[in-house]
Amino acid sequence: MEAKHLALSLRSVACAAALFAFSTMAIAADDTNKTLQSTAVQYGTGYFKVVEPLSVNCLYGVIYVNNLSNDAGQRSMFATVLAAQASGLKISRVSYDVDTAGRCTANLVEISQ
Repeated sequence: MEAKHLALSLRSVACAAALFAFSTMAIAADDTNKTLQSTAVQYGTGYFKVVEPLSVNCLYGVIYVNNLSNDAGQRSMFATVLAAQASGLKISRVSYDVDTAGRCTANLVEISQ
């Protein structure tokens, strides 16, 4: 009887661990041909909205570019967003991660004519 109880307990722990791992996973999304609606920076984090719907429902409808204060790569990515806004070009491709809360964080921004 003890072995059966132990096996059930181990199964329960394994199921709980799998559910926890699945619930904390982020997903990745990729969108193309987007028109900028607005850009902003708050507390060292840049963000932007696009006119067309995104393929994923992002929190507040924005895509964030984190850590502008300390990361040159992130600053250059946001500079690309600002260049698109200033020139009137569309974002030809944006790739972003979506966390479990729905917060979208850019990891690639591309513009082209």
